[in-house]
Amino acid sequence: MNPVRARHRALPGTLCVLVGVLLGTLGASLPAFVPWSPPVWGTLLLALGGVAAVAGVLDVFLSPGTAVPHAVAAALHDARAADVGARVDTDAVRRVYRPDGTLALVASDTALDGVPGDDAAVTLEPVGAALLERVSGIDGADDRAALVARLADAATGRFELADAVTPLAVTEAHVRVAVADSLVGDPAAVDHPVASLFGVALAADADAPVAVELSQEDDTTVLTVRQV
Repeated sequence: MNPVRARHRALPGTLCVLVGVLLGTLGASLPAFVPWSPPVWGTLLLALGGVAAVAGVLDVFLSPGTAVPHAVAAALHDARAADVGARVDTDAVRRVYRPDGTLALVASDTALDGVPGDDAAVTLEPVGAALLERVSGIDGADDRAALVARLADAATGRFELADAVTPLAVTEAHVRVAVADSLVGDPAAVDHPVASLFGVALAADADAPVAVELSQEDDTTVLTVRQV
């Protein structure tokens, strides 16, 4: 890591440790300098100092060394969506994720059985394939509902792609989830990370192509993944 960035990253934790040491010192020496103070004051200062010091140490040593701002991730996503939009009319195609880990933008009037490569207007490498490699517990999911729950948890926790991803319906034929407050670009854009993660994972789970459809309900984007 760049030394300047490393120092900047460690600054909050270091300050927290210093505050903890200061509070602990005050708590230990308070009876000597302020003999009339209640004993609970010194105990309280010692406790606060200990908490601050431990929090600072954890922040320095356990927090990730690098963090990409959401604005950067959103800019990368928007740039890719604009590039795809310049090559194909994204409103006139269906988004089909294949079990081989690719995304096909298929003409709306194309039969989707098997989705052969020649029928695809554009074939992309979906971002969800790379994300899925970093999701633990996928292979151990007992059923589709458990898989969907794990994906929703990864989308909001591990990757921070949206404030909330809530499963609405889970069957063998289709999955519906609600995406609220996307943190990375427009959730309706082609190969948005949330849609891509679900599309890639569910296509692999079904060992068959799945079509991703999106609709808007108030301030929530509803993502529907159907097996084709």
